Amino acid sequence: MSRLLSFFVGLGLILSIAGCATGRERTSDSEPSTTATGGEEPAPAYKLSEDRKIAPQDVLELTVVGEKDLEKIAIAIPASGMIDVTYIDNPVKAAGKTPIELKKELETLWKLNTFVKPEVLLTVKTFRKKFISVEGKVMKPGVFELPDEQKIDIRSAIARAEGFAPTANQNQIILNRPGRPNKTYRYKDLIKITDPAKKIYLEPEDQIFVGESVF
Repeated sequence: MSRLLSFFVGLGLILSIAGCATGRERTSDSEPSTTATGGEEPAPAYKLSEDRKIAPQDVLELTVVGEKDLEKIAIAIPASGMIDVTYIDNPVKAAGKTPIELKKELETLWKLNTFVKPEVLLTVKTFRKKFISVEGKVMKPGVFELPDEQKIDIRSAIARAEGFAPTANQNQIILNRPGRPNKTYRYKDLIKITDPAKKIYLEPEDQIFVGESVF
């Protein structure tokens, strides 16, 4: 009798443990995942770019972590491109540098003069507006703004002008870049360029002129 009682007690204990384990598994399956991306913060409007250079009329926001007098300082880049920064004796040239380059330079200068190990947060709040023009035999000639978040090549610029006019000479696409000799491209050659590193990207004040076919 005692053996039979021990058998049933042991069986009940095993079933109880199994039931708890199953209950835990079901609870785990029903719980929402903690890795869902719905709660993530949105990406900033502008990221530190490796190739987007600071220019006059840009506005920066500067913070040195842990320094209350250097939190979220707005800096408008003047025409000279030089900025005055607290605790740095001489003006610092900002124009022509990428945000990452300027961040590293400020950290180096502050480390030499003031802080032991400065951590600089640098954000470009607003880029000055930059434009290109597409003229000649396109459907909608005009001036177009260069977006800050992406590069625009010659083909994309022509597309923004709604493509070639019926009388366009697609072998005569002239790029006029201030301070440099004009260059002429053929559209069929531009199509063949698939490597992003080899595309001809436009710069502010570039002008594209599409010639006319001669019949």
